[in-house]
Amino acid sequence: MATASIRLDQDLVQKATIMAKAFSRTAPKQIEHWAKIGEMMEDNPELSYEFVKQAI
Repeated sequence: MATASIRLDQDLVQKATIMAKAFSRTAPKQIEHWAKIGEMMEDNPELSYEFVKQAI
């Protein structure tokens, strides 16, 4: 998998770091997780958040 460096708001990174610890992920993996959820939600607006979260 290719990687890229991007600039992110420090508040987002701090929130991701906190959530990542709770779910045994790294902060970058937490942000990827959120991005996947967001992508699925935008592609399928009729699906509930809970359904999308469980699908991942």
